[in-house]
Amino acid sequence: MKNRSLTDKIIIGLGVAVIAVIATLAVILLVINNSIVSEIEEFNRKDYEEKKAGLISELDSFINVNHHLPATLSEIGLQQNALSFDIDGAYQVFLIPDDSSDNSYIIKFSDYVNSPEYYVSKRREWVDASKAPVTFTGNDTLKRIDEIKMWMHSDHVTTTIDSIRPNTSISFGYKIWEDDSIVFINQYKKSNGMARKGWAVVGSRHLIGYEEFGDWEYRDKDGKTYHKFWNYRENDSLIYRPEPSPHFIKESSQ
Repeated sequence: MKNRSLTDKIIIGLGVAVIAVIATLAVILLVINNSIVSEIEEFNRKDYEEKKAGLISELDSFINVNHHLPATLSEIGLQQNALSFDIDGAYQVFLIPDDSSDNSYIIKFSDYVNSPEYYVSKRREWVDASKAPVTFTGNDTLKRIDEIKMWMHSDHVTTTIDSIRPNTSISFGYKIWEDDSIVFINQYKKSNGMARKGWAVVGSRHLIGYEEFGDWEYRDKDGKTYHKFWNYRENDSLIYRPEPSPHFIKESSQ
């Protein structure tokens, strides 16, 4: 075999050096990426734990001052959503009274990704689902309303709009499109009788994206009517009303 020329040796040496540099950079990038991921996970976990602790502190402070549980979590500043309440749109919270006279309660807390945790005030500890009390049932009325809202998004819905005016004060703590108008919406489906009506902040004057606020009424296909007060902010002040007990009105046949 002929001896390699100096040029060949230089080329081979440069190739090996380039490969070594690329391998080193890959290792460095991997380490940096793992470090960033670890920092993000640590930040999220810290935020998760801080939100849990802050929630319990707010609840216990409210009970100490008022000597009763809040009627809704809006009373301690949480945002209402379709099925429960949330913190910063990232953590879902349910408050479950345990039916005792000492203001004991259970909190179901979730970040929408991991399994929920439960805080049992009598034991003053967080537990997982396997050790959670069996009293949690959710809110059947809100679940039914959410189902009605979902079906009302389908075709063949008649919509009437009234009292359109510019929105200068209503908000929800988060941006919904342009939220530039306040309207009274009445929607119904002739095919099955489902309906809903109430005030809303509208993302545009073409009804693209809107959020309910105040008193709303929903009717399912069986003629049962569900009433709900949706919390909102007016000039940065939280407007809330304790949720009334669910009541159903059986509509008379036409």
